[in-house]
Amino acid sequence: MNISTSTQRLARLVLLLNDKTNAGEIQWAGTDHHSVFRAEISKNAIEIREATDESGLPSVELAIFNSKGDRVDVFDDTLFSNVDNPLGYTGYFSLMTDLLNTAKRQCSGAEQTVSELLSQLNDDMPF
Repeated sequence: MNISTSTQRLARLVLLLNDKTNAGEIQWAGTDHHSVFRAEISKNAIEIREATDESGLPSVELAIFNSKGDRVDVFDDTLFSNVDNPLGYTGYFSLMTDLLNTAKRQCSGAEQTVSELLSQLNDDMPF
């Protein structure tokens, strides 16, 4: 099946968001809405949240906001049902769930705390 260019671009966006979040280059913050996390990227923004697809199954949804704060696009993992699985993941649901969980951990401070603990334990352990 032929995949549209816009779907390919959104798939690439998800991959880059995940990679840059894991590298610490993108920071997520909580919002006024429960379980919605937001990353400001230049003048634009992304929000990620748990959702339910048309079949009632769990999904992960991303919303894209322009520099004026207008929501210009919204999609969930089901958009990528015909896209090859991302490397290391069983599909885009697992990739986007991983991204969502990392955003949650950043907001709760868990990621920073674990990094500090690992750093301290590495300093204390001779090789």
